[in-house]
Amino acid sequence: GCYFTYTLNDYGREGLEPGVPPLAERVETFRRLSERLGPERVVWRYDPILVGGGLTPEVVLERIAGVGAALHRHTRRLVISFADVACYPAVRARLGGVGQAELAEPGPAAAERIAAGIRDLNAGWGLEVVACAEVADLSRFGIGRSRCVDGGVMARAFPGDAALAGF
Repeated sequence: GCYFTYTLNDYGREGLEPGVPPLAERVETFRRLSERLGPERVVWRYDPILVGGGLTPEVVLERIAGVGAALHRHTRRLVISFADVACYPAVRARLGGVGQAELAEPGPAAAERIAAGIRDLNAGWGLEVVACAEVADLSRFGIGRSRCVDGGVMARAFPGDAALAGF
């Protein structure tokens, strides 16, 4: 048995993920994994969430909506996290290196707008939405707290393996 946390973002126009296949190909790979393993064993991760340089909260939500429209029937869980650009000099340098130095972590208002938008999108998807490694409490938006790789998910995916479920 296996379990995948599959990061699938839509930052192609920003050039943030060089070397990854085109979005449509990544979506198709996700779908094939889900068909083979089951939607409970393939978790969609949209991480990091960035704003700036044309990525307004509304644009971010449009992109999440586009990916979610293609994936929500192929997973049971969405894991999000907002970028922590200020904490990581290497991340700031990398963004500058791809000409995206203006991209940053969402401030509180932008993060709340994005969280509310994800809640609204999820009304039609029915996923368990959680944030990993986030300090902010997003529960009022229907977004729970979680580890990035969660023991509860492992326990549900591998009910007969107590050692693995205790990960």
